[in-house]
Amino acid sequence: MKTMRNLPVLTFLFALATGPCFAEMVIERVSRERAKELGMEIRSNPAGPDAVRVVLEFQAAGELKNFSRVDMEMIDGGKLLLASSLKEEKSKPGHVVVGLAADRANLDKITLRVVVSAPLGGAGYELRLKDLVGPQKLGGAAAPEEEARFLAAVQKAFEARDASVLDELTCWDRVPEKLKQNLQGTYAALVAEKGVVFDFKLVDPERKFVDRDRTEDGVPYRANLPVTRQLNMKATDTRDKKTLFILTFAVGEKEGKLFLLGSAPVK
Repeated sequence: MKTMRNLPVLTFLFALATGPCFAEMVIERVSRERAKELGMEIRSNPAGPDAVRVVLEFQAAGELKNFSRVDMEMIDGGKLLLASSLKEEKSKPGHVVVGLAADRANLDKITLRVVVSAPLGGAGYELRLKDLVGPQKLGGAAAPEEEARFLAAVQKAFEARDASVLDELTCWDRVPEKLKQNLQGTYAALVAEKGVVFDFKLVDPERKFVDRDRTEDGVPYRANLPVTRQLNMKATDTRDKKTLFILTFAVGEKEGKLFLLGSAPVK
């Protein structure tokens, strides 16, 4: 749906006659289908008990070729509570990534506007989070019983020195064979460690790490499911009780179950 904020006719004609032409921005409210058409990807993950992190990503190409900035507004009952331009996260040229964290209860008040410049005012593509980030996209926190089951299964794999259990606990969707073999090799090396006691905890993910893409051979990769939890693995030497290392693994939820995650090419 497009709307034009029109100047009064006489004012517009006067501007043409006496000086530079001032035109208003064309605003388009973007649906999920339209966002996909524009190449916009919206991801959301829990960021604590009551918060959610939302990431907007797209290529500055096509209709978005002259991208200028992404603005955010929070409006409640017609009153503007907050307005700001979001800072772009580091990415490759022509690739735009912005993110924000907000209370879940405020999502219906937040609008993002992708601003595209043009000589006569440009365009603003409005994304209302209440339309694009529904409960089904947030993937709420797993039930305590599922977290307990997942941790028990991880513990069992190490007690039995059986890396195949970790394989079964991993979501391999879209993971290239090379990366799959690398991760399986890591599992095998870890469970084979001797003289070590492992401690496992599920915690809220550290967003600055889990939301970051990594590039290999020029191809960007990220976790193959939204990251909702983080598995911290601490290894302690059985002799002197010193901590040898701490590893973190991204964990996601699929069909109500938790999985260790692999890396897949960014779509």
